[in-house]
Amino acid sequence: MATDFVMLSYTANGVPAAEEVRSRLAPYGEVLSLGRRGLRFIPQNPAWPVTYFNPDGTIHLVNKDLYLDDIETYLETLCTVLNVTVTRCS
Repeated sequence: MATDFVMLSYTANGVPAAEEVRSRLAPYGEVLSLGRRGLRFIPQNPAWPVTYFNPDGTIHLVNKDLYLDDIETYLETLCTVLNVTVTRCS
């Protein structure tokens, strides 16, 4: 049985270095290094999506059965914690 995931992509402006992202997000979940491919953030809050931080400044949210309100709240929190702004990729 196949599982469908929706990938939401954003461009981040002013993303800090990987180690700073890791330290800022650590209180909210687990941050894993993907080597040269960036970071994966697995939040403690089940209403938040798994998030990939790519070296090119893009952020991908993996959405499976999450509510739009929860994703919007997550994005607001993420922007505040990392002190960045994001723009939805088309």
